[in-house]
Amino acid sequence: MELKKFIKDLAAKLQAAGVDYCITGGYAVSVWGAPRSTLDIDLITSLKPSQVDLLVRAMAPGKGAYLDEEAIREAVASGGEFNYIPAEAGLKVDFWVIRPADGTGLRELTRKRREVFEGQEIFFISPEDLILSKLRWARGSASTRHAEDIRSVLAVSGAELDLEYLKSAAGAQGLSGDLEPFLK
Repeated sequence: MELKKFIKDLAAKLQAAGVDYCITGGYAVSVWGAPRSTLDIDLITSLKPSQVDLLVRAMAPGKGAYLDEEAIREAVASGGEFNYIPAEAGLKVDFWVIRPADGTGLRELTRKRREVFEGQEIFFISPEDLILSKLRWARGSASTRHAEDIRSVLAVSGAELDLEYLKSAAGAQGLSGDLEPFLK
């Protein structure tokens, strides 16, 4: 299945279930930076226990897709992760559940950006919050991918970035020193 069609279908299912979400990770880098390949779709959500049944029905796991309802309930309870793997897509979706006490995750959802692909509304993490997220991930990783992604977003979206917000939020998250080299 073509990636754009997959994203459109995923967004439609999430919206049908009333799930607040935004796409982050490599696919968001392709939106705010240079296109790059990715083997999964990462998204954050503030999924609530009352929405689990709606999500399961909307995702239609009985049609050859993998979706573990118990894993969803555990992720909602603990602020963890669960996966959705539709048989026809050859992709995996990683759902990262934001807990009410997670101020950073909730801010990312509040600041999400709406894009429309071929008539379908799709929500993405803002480019500033994507940079901050990549800075946090880079701290615990030996991979250079996060730094490459940050440079890509700065190169493509730099003129439209809210640098005041980016610097302020980096300071609040203890990331000012991590961000500074990228802004030089």
